[in-house]
Amino acid sequence: MSESENPTLIKGALKSLKRFWLLIIGVVLVITLVIAWPLISNSPVRYADINDHFKYGSIGSEPVNGVPYWIWKVLPAIFPDKLPGEGYASLGFIYEPGQDRPIGFSKRRMFVDRVGLNCAVCHAGTVRDTPDSTPRVITTMPSNTVNLSRYIKFISEVPFDPRFNPDRILAEIAAQGEKFNPIQKLIYR
Repeated sequence: MSESENPTLIKGALKSLKRFWLLIIGVVLVITLVIAWPLISNSPVRYADINDHFKYGSIGSEPVNGVPYWIWKVLPAIFPDKLPGEGYASLGFIYEPGQDRPIGFSKRRMFVDRVGLNCAVCHAGTVRDTPDSTPRVITTMPSNTVNLSRYIKFISEVPFDPRFNPDRILAEIAAQGEKFNPIQKLIYR
């Protein structure tokens, strides 16, 4: 049988080849989307409790003024000489048990996790019922301990210090227990 006698044989082979390539393209697109989605998504951390949302929720400051979370987290360990004491708490920021950042710092995924400031940085404070009692956080009260100008100075100065380099930052991130994959290491370089 020649091609002219049985055109459906050629049409069937071409149809199968077309389906095969469409399947390959579809699989590649799905894999690309799965890999790229965490990199291109722009999603803040959400909180069910309104007080937690006030203390840690995003107001949209991260896209423009945010700092990559892991860089922000390791800066006090790399530059202890640029802070008045240990960590961001030395600037008067309030930490609550179980939280990875102080009140007033939001987190949003934008290619990488970023932290930014929210309203609570200036509008949350602590009080004690007695001199020996544990401080209670009161949202919406003035922040009477935060030295915001010193924080801004710290964040603004460290990029110009020679210790601020990818090798040092990645080493400190690893020392703090985070294990980056090769793509994350490349992004943070």
